[in-house]
Amino acid sequence: MSAPNRRPGASSQPSGRVILRPGKRGGVFYARYRLPDGRQVKRRIGPAWSGRGRPAAGSFTQRTAEAELEAILTDARRGTLEGMKRSGATFADAAAEFLRCIADTVDPTSPRRMRPCSATSSARA
Repeated sequence: MSAPNRRPGASSQPSGRVILRPGKRGGVFYARYRLPDGRQVKRRIGPAWSGRGRPAAGSFTQRTAEAELEAILTDARRGTLEGMKRSGATFADAAAEFLRCIADTVDPTSPRRMRPCSATSSARA
């Protein structure tokens, strides 16, 4: 039986790979990895260094991009990766908080006019 927070078929260990994509100003390395709960994430690592010699500051070779991915996966294994834990907040919560915050700063009729918009958005979720 799988854990309640994991998707069916999800591995317990994070895994990933480095992808080199062509861009307008040269190649760009991306990290594509899967978190322990099964979600897949694609994150930009940085520009690819295609010249000879030592890479310029902020540029990555295949090896340094893979080292960056390994650091990301290590943080995911430890549970310290940013964005790994979900907050549980919904759009309806955010809309209600927004209306509460602006109630004192704008025209008194404004929140009343905005309330139907937030009600329909939360009904769809």
